[in-house]
Amino acid sequence: MHPADFGPEIRAQLRDAGLEPTTVLTTLDMTLLQQLQPCSCVPLEDIWAETREYQPSNAISQGKTKLVPLAQVHAVLLRLVHAAPAHLAHPLTAALFGRILPLMDYANTGRVDLALVLCVMTALADAPSRERLDLTYRLLMWRTRNAGTGAEDPVTRAQVIELLSTLKAVFEMQHQTSLLAQRRPRPADAQYVMFERFASDLLRFFPSFPVLPALSNPLSSSV
Repeated sequence: MHPADFGPEIRAQLRDAGLEPTTVLTTLDMTLLQQLQPCSCVPLEDIWAETREYQPSNAISQGKTKLVPLAQVHAVLLRLVHAAPAHLAHPLTAALFGRILPLMDYANTGRVDLALVLCVMTALADAPSRERLDLTYRLLMWRTRNAGTGAEDPVTRAQVIELLSTLKAVFEMQHQTSLLAQRRPRPADAQYVMFERFASDLLRFFPSFPVLPALSNPLSSSV
């Protein structure tokens, strides 16, 4: 893949995000992104709807997480991408089940955090960045929801770091699963992060976020 492969519309989006094509090609796993093309067609409301399908009895409580069996996550993802064209279905499921979920389950526990999986899907959805950031923030809050009371905790600095680590491990070329290893707690980790700061930090430390949907589609479609 070469910078010349990028069509003018994608080049414009990269420019708006302050990114150079060469930087994108050396930072992101473009082969994986191209396999995920149908994910860009998943509506944000469908992703949020999966929070209502969530069954707490199937999850393991581990801090502020929603760890669920891989089989349950497979079912969620298949519902979300059910409309994928037949010729794209095989590479899509190979990417989701053979690449992304094993990266997220780096410790081979057989479970992954459903909220973070939905955040990954949100990152790929073809919707305005602000709407995707808003849903991502809501998903992090939903991650802390108490099944009995419905109460949710505000997003913390530790959760933002975990999300950033997940996005980098999944989408960047090096796939550094070491980023997902348990960090030693720090006093600042418990600090609450309001939405505007969350959005600013996400775009600062993962600047590819705005262009992921475009990069998962045919790169020269606008030529």
